[in-house]
Amino acid sequence: MFKENKNFQSISNELLQLVFIFYFIITIFTTIAHFIIEYHSAQNNIKSELTMISKVFDIPLKKAMIDFDVKKLDSISSEVLKLPTVLGIELTHNNSKKKYYSKYSNNFNKNTSGVFSYKLNIFSLNKNKKSIYLGTVKYYSSSEIVLDMVKLNFTIILISSLFKSFILIILFIWAFKRFLTKPLENITKNIENVDLEKISKHQPITIDKEVNNELTFLSRAFNDMLNNLDKSLNIQKNTQKQLLESEKMVSLGNMVAGVSHEINTPVGMALTGITHLDEQTKKLKKLYENEDMSEDEFKEYLKDMAALSNSIEINLTKAASLIRSFKKVAVDQSSDTNREFNLKEYLDEILLSLHNRLKKTKIDIYLDIDEKITINSNPGAFSQIITNLITNSLIHGFENSNTTKGDIKIYAKLNLNRLNLIYKDNGKGMDNDTKRKIFDPFFTTARKDGGSGLGMSIVYNLVTSTLKGTIKVKSEPSQGILFDIDIPIDIN
Repeated sequence: MFKENKNFQSISNELLQLVFIFYFIITIFTTIAHFIIEYHSAQNNIKSELTMISKVFDIPLKKAMIDFDVKKLDSISSEVLKLPTVLGIELTHNNSKKKYYSKYSNNFNKNTSGVFSYKLNIFSLNKNKKSIYLGTVKYYSSSEIVLDMVKLNFTIILISSLFKSFILIILFIWAFKRFLTKPLENITKNIENVDLEKISKHQPITIDKEVNNELTFLSRAFNDMLNNLDKSLNIQKNTQKQLLESEKMVSLGNMVAGVSHEINTPVGMALTGITHLDEQTKKLKKLYENEDMSEDEFKEYLKDMAALSNSIEINLTKAASLIRSFKKVAVDQSSDTNREFNLKEYLDEILLSLHNRLKKTKIDIYLDIDEKITINSNPGAFSQIITNLITNSLIHGFENSNTTKGDIKIYAKLNLNRLNLIYKDNGKGMDNDTKRKIFDPFFTTARKDGGSGLGMSIVYNLVTSTLKGTIKVKSEPSQGILFDIDIPIDIN
């Protein structure tokens, strides 16, 4: 799993490398120390052996030295040189302190490096039991002999160290893999498999219930974090849902206020026309009852009635159209159900419901949508998206929309079973920092003007969650803004 990454560096391998580097350094030093100890021990053993040889040949050697019996000394030396640890023997007289006898094994050179000697003084007792110094005997040996003695032990030690190292390598690799690499892989797989939408269904990490080590604490901490995250996400989803509903209600409230104001004018004019019609009718009735009505007055009445009736019909038709549009949009915004609708006609209805706000600005809105596009989708989501986008343009894109001229264009086209909706304005645009944060909840550049920072976040959630689509934003300072919305739909 980890090895799939080209730049992966295993903690286990790094730890193993450090462990083995220190282990081999310690092993080398201990082996060298052991060799030195063995070497000196073997050298001491040789000296002990030479001491024993001196004791064995002590009496014959003393007699030969007292008698100056060279043949006897030669015989004793030949016997001593037969021993593998002795390469040479030298005798020194007590009076001259000069070598007066020596004998060496073949090819022995005492000046060669590695040669060492062991010297013993020879004493004898006289008739008075007094110790008399006769001379000195010097035995020669070589470090090669010592090395030959140590070589076997050193070979055994070296083979033992290599065998132990091999066993330790296998044990360390198994232990690191069993207790470190595998648990870490398990934790990593669990982390990679976490689905934020289904945290409650995620299986908790379990390493080894019988032990309490750093990894088990890590797994428990991760499981606790997932539980807390699940709770936080549930709270966030509920809060988001409440905020969305609240935003819908605010939007509906603004729409109600706008439509009420829009309806007030035609209804008021119709009411005025009806009142004038009633007054004229009463006046004509009074003239008729008094038999004082002329033909011209009757014709004038009919002319006025025709004009008033036409005016009342026009204003009531306009009011009915506004009410019908409001009813469609309001019902859709308060419902999450899908239905079939004509896209252009529905966007016209949305713009009509926003007419009261738009008529106070110098912003022109253009729809470039084929009148034949009929889809089966969530009209409430479309209404909320378009309303929030237009509101965002009026507040942020055209800060002084009452005096600043501007254009908003909405395009739509079908591509197989997907709808591509483009929303574009030529307002002041955004810098890169604002563009990165535009869909973040509660982010707004108009906090001082009462902006909540929820409008574009709701647009993002409606597009991605409700409509299962995508939304991209393109903008540069002074270059306006463009929202590219791609939505899967049922085409009819």
